[in-house]
Amino acid sequence: MGGARLVRQVVREHRGRAWIGARVITLGLYGFVATLQPPGYRPDRWDVIGALVRPGGTAVIMYAPRGH
Repeated sequence: MGGARLVRQVVREHRGRAWIGARVITLGLYGFVATLQPPGYRPDRWDVIGALVRPGGTAVIMYAPRGH
């Protein structure tokens, strides 16, 4: 998500080089912090069900008839 937002801000909102650099550093720090999380989490059945339901919700949002 963050990478897509960065591209949008650069291309459509014409942000400057300093903004691009700050966003790249932020994305890198986010990736680094994620590696510090403790290992061993095992998804339960509700996690799996939620992961299976999500694409359907996304499809409804993206492909619903909008009338414009």
